[in-house]
Amino acid sequence: MEISMNKSENDIYTLNGHITVFCGPHSSELKNDILHSDLYSKLLAKKHGSDREQQWTSYTNTLKNLAWAINSRSFSRVEFGTTTFGKIIQQSLASALLIDERQTLADALIKLKQLPDSSSAVEAILNRLNANALPSVPVTAKTPLATSALFTIVRQDKTMITVQLSFETADAIDIGILDQATLCPIKDGKTNIRILICHLAELQYNPNRETVIQKLGRKIESELLNIQAPPAIS
Repeated sequence: MEISMNKSENDIYTLNGHITVFCGPHSSELKNDILHSDLYSKLLAKKHGSDREQQWTSYTNTLKNLAWAINSRSFSRVEFGTTTFGKIIQQSLASALLIDERQTLADALIKLKQLPDSSSAVEAILNRLNANALPSVPVTAKTPLATSALFTIVRQDKTMITVQLSFETADAIDIGILDQATLCPIKDGKTNIRILICHLAELQYNPNRETVIQKLGRKIESELLNIQAPPAIS
């Protein structure tokens, strides 16, 4: 089973509610392999509930088992002031991206913010943030929460960079976190930014391709969403 992918540049997807941005053109075959293996890894990681350390370990280990070669990993505790999700992501990735890739990231964040609240992509993103909320915080539509999310950039040279960002919201969770200063560090003293840089060893992945597709099944349609730009207002 294979989903239809084109070679358009700067595509944005949600994978089980996590955001992935492609910089520049990639073949449809490579895109499928990246998206399928990454989605499968993220679905396995979610079995660890809101435990961000266990989620990260599961995610990285599954990628390695699926022929992703690890280039580097970093862990840090950043005491940022109240800020936006978009700014933290941009700051975390600044040194790893070229100028045009940084612009692609900025454009993607604008595109995400323009999505209507009723869109399936926004629903998926918010559902994932709520599902990752710490169990000590009761999640309602009106309360702040402590949670985590993954944000992935696929560079034109096929390198994949994934950031795990953990944060508290100063207000109720909604898509406004992308550009509204409502985020602050979780007050637990733990690592709150993890970055993985890796690339898919394409030949080694070949034996895994059909198995991953079979295990994903209909989740390819339900958990993998290509984000379309909202129609222009005439």
